[in-house]
Amino acid sequence: TLNSISLILPTPVGSGLVSKAAVLAALTTGTATHAQGAGDWYGSVFGGFSAGGYEVEEQDLLYSTDSGYGLGVTVGRVVAPNIRAEVELAYSEYELDSYENDAGDSGSLPDDFADLRATYLLGNVWYDIPNVGAAGTITPYVGGGLGLGVVDYSVFGADLDTANALAYQIGAGVQFPVGTGKIDAGYRYKGTASFNSELDGADVFGDVYISSHNLQVGYVFDF
Repeated sequence: TLNSISLILPTPVGSGLVSKAAVLAALTTGTATHAQGAGDWYGSVFGGFSAGGYEVEEQDLLYSTDSGYGLGVTVGRVVAPNIRAEVELAYSEYELDSYENDAGDSGSLPDDFADLRATYLLGNVWYDIPNVGAAGTITPYVGGGLGLGVVDYSVFGADLDTANALAYQIGAGVQFPVGTGKIDAGYRYKGTASFNSELDGADVFGDVYISSHNLQVGYVFDF
């Protein structure tokens, strides 16, 4: 944004004011055009903590996980004022550590009972809330996405079949400038639609869902 320009130019008598105004207008127009087009495309990398659940609806059984981790990358673009669209590839991994059912039974699971891994390919849309904080440098945002979830898991070291399911996320966060980019700190709730848990093509559980709470920090850069 061009706030002010001070120019000292030799100008012909009678046309000095016009010449200065023309130069100022040209510079202002050029700068505004550049600012509008800059930073439309961006990328980010992020990581953080992830914990969630593995729900078996047909048995009214919910397995909870310990604190695992999540990693991911995004590529996005500003598509309208304060609106960003992006593609996200993310990965989460954690262990199942307890269970409970509708009858009120619950308990802990052995340390090596089961590992759960989920890979997400999501298309997200985020709405940036403008002009927040000192000089408008803090940008809160809200939004979510839909896509594909690929679930891999093992029980006592035996790998069950990989499952694919519709996946989604909702989330919110805040961005603020650091260096030439921005820090992005946020929360995501990720989940899948139901899928069947299988071993060598045979059903183990039906109507399975996974969900997770994710706290993440990332770095955003323009390109």
